[in-house]
Amino acid sequence: MDSSVDYKYIITKFFLQYIGIESHETSPLLQYAFTYPNIITYTWIFKYIIYISMITTCCLLIYKRQNKNELIDINTLFFVTLLCITISYFISRFFVGQFAITGIFGLFWISTIIVYNKITKISYQKSLVILILVIMILINITNILIANEYELVNKGKYEYIVPSLEWVYEFSGVPIFLPDILTYDYCYNTYSMNEYSKLGYIAPRMLKFEYIKRLYTGERIGNELNIMINYQATHNNVQNWNNLIPFKDIKEIIDNNPSIESKIYDNLDISIYNTE
Repeated sequence: MDSSVDYKYIITKFFLQYIGIESHETSPLLQYAFTYPNIITYTWIFKYIIYISMITTCCLLIYKRQNKNELIDINTLFFVTLLCITISYFISRFFVGQFAITGIFGLFWISTIIVYNKITKISYQKSLVILILVIMILINITNILIANEYELVNKGKYEYIVPSLEWVYEFSGVPIFLPDILTYDYCYNTYSMNEYSKLGYIAPRMLKFEYIKRLYTGERIGNELNIMINYQATHNNVQNWNNLIPFKDIKEIIDNNPSIESKIYDNLDISIYNTE
């Protein structure tokens, strides 16, 4: 296990962001963790209980059938293979700092198929499985509608950044540092697709994780940096799988950071700060 990874923090972060359980931890970033409304939290708890219950039921049915020396069908073989892969994936992601519980989604669907095919009583048991599927679909649709209504998700359309990037390359020419991963990915892809490197421009860079934390806490950050802040993003995915509140919620903290020397670019969506 990687001794540099705080595993307690990973678990605490998951329960805070996705289960809604408050923590007494004093980690600065946990104070700025992005959390979802209670209604989404409750539906997620219910959803994961259903996931785990269905997967457990599937495992019990497979075990029961194997005790009768029945041949393994293709669905069972696929389930066992996917179960091993999911467990391995979960462990590997946990060791590098991610609590990847969402990996059980695929297991739930294959286990549902197996449970439906293996139960012998057609009357209410199969109807119950169908009802569970309908409920899960309705829960996911409801969560999507709520997320869109309250702007809880980044919709992946970052074209509004293009004018700011064009200004950087046309008038500034200095390397820019970005704190959130999604904005960085878009900027880097734009840089690569438009072949800015052939024109001698420097590729955008990720801001150090330590500096990102200081942006949120208002502490001094590195010298002579040009930091691009995306104020339109609804939440920030930063390094080490930290999902934090949007920069628009801490704009005053950023503007008053003692390291900020000037704001060299500003519009409604994007600001670029120069540090001293």
